[in-house]
Amino acid sequence: MTSTAVSIPMPTVPRRRRTPEEVLSAAPVDGPKRVLLAAPRGYCAGVDRAVIAVEKALEHYGPPVYVRKQIVHNVHVVSSLEEKGAIFVDETDEVPEGALVIFSAHGVSPAVVQSAEDRGLRTIDATCPLVTKVHKEAVRFAKDDFDILLIGHDGHEEVEGTAGEAPNTSRSSTARTRSTRSPSGTPRK
Repeated sequence: MTSTAVSIPMPTVPRRRRTPEEVLSAAPVDGPKRVLLAAPRGYCAGVDRAVIAVEKALEHYGPPVYVRKQIVHNVHVVSSLEEKGAIFVDETDEVPEGALVIFSAHGVSPAVVQSAEDRGLRTIDATCPLVTKVHKEAVRFAKDDFDILLIGHDGHEEVEGTAGEAPNTSRSSTARTRSTRSPSGTPRK
């Protein structure tokens, strides 16, 4: 498998969470407050980094550049990238052998990486660093014999990718499910 290194600077993130008092003193507002909901909504730094990776790949390699799953759940951004030559696919078997595929910010399981390697695909891993951290934690907890309960949307690539890192200890539940017990009944840890 051929990997391409793409250097993308990450925005700085505050290292310390501010107290409610600090937040209020930084932006004092007297009287009623109004909340505005942006539409379409923005996205996190990891997704921004992945979008930039697709744009840079298009500039460097030219179209087509294949992207596994939507890079971001924002129809405007996806349409803009499609106009530039990005082709979004659900699985790596939809990508022509030897072509370039970018893994979205949501991450992928080791099985997806292996599938791309088996097909001779060139890959760029645009997984969000925070998602990569969750993957590493899943591996660590599985190694320490913990049950892992993932709560997320069924079939979402972020849940599938994380579960794929620890397939024998991970169980997933949809976002609407609430439970105080482990899916195995009694957790080992």
